[in-house]
Amino acid sequence: MSDPYSIDPSSGPAPANTSAATPQQRSANSARTVQVLLWTLFAVCLAVNAVGSLVAMPLLLDAAFGAGALACLVAAIVHYRRTRR
Repeated sequence: MSDPYSIDPSSGPAPANTSAATPQQRSANSARTVQVLLWTLFAVCLAVNAVGSLVAMPLLLDAAFGAGALACLVAAIVHYRRTRR
């Protein structure tokens, strides 16, 4: 019975995979990019909303950034749930 974990000195290192990214890898990379973008936009909108509340920004503009933050949060959660494994 052969040991599957034994090291065979006659076999060299595995050849490096120099092929292009597979469609699954490209999809995972683009999904990750969208996720990072959504969370970054959420943080920016949230920060502008908080600063706007402190410096007496016009109410309509402050509400727009608050709604944008909420929309980014919802989109990030929906995107996460759809793309999780």
